[in-house]
Amino acid sequence: MRRLFVPLLFAVCLVSPALPSGPPEQDVASRILVKLRQLDLLNQILPVLLTKEQLGKLLPVIEKAREASKATERIELDELKKLEPKVDSDLKDAKEKGLVTAKEKTTEYLRVLAALRKVREIMVNEQLETVLKAVEETLDEGQIKAATNSIQNAGDKESKVTDRDKLRRWVGAVLLDPLAYDLLLELKKKGG
Repeated sequence: MRRLFVPLLFAVCLVSPALPSGPPEQDVASRILVKLRQLDLLNQILPVLLTKEQLGKLLPVIEKAREASKATERIELDELKKLEPKVDSDLKDAKEKGLVTAKEKTTEYLRVLAALRKVREIMVNEQLETVLKAVEETLDEGQIKAATNSIQNAGDKESKVTDRDKLRRWVGAVLLDPLAYDLLLELKKKGG
């Protein structure tokens, strides 16, 4: 049962933006959490001192990564829609008849979720490398140092994480965060 939880949690995360919102208090909390995340992102971006010209070079690369992510989401949704009738049937049987889903069906669901996860993992790694390369070609040494030092993990010194790994982490966690793109656009409009 535990093996099923993580892939199913993955599937829920894929479709959670499409779920109806909760009570008004939850909407207020979500709005505040978005603002806090934006503030956190700016705290990671601003010390790098990106110029308007640098943002002009990076934004198109980041936009391509965003498009690749949206294309992957469409693939995921199509595959999940194909599963839905079977899942609905199994859910109905479980609720109304107390039947446990057949192992073959559970295996099929896990196989589809694993395939989706693999496709997403490949896309994320490809896009991350593309944006990382653009960052390395666009930023100067001091800016790269500021970015690599922006996000610290407790185990970095013990595991001897390279500066490139730290920069890669910054690109993935900051520049490719869905909320970062609009912030970067705003910074570009203001001149960096």
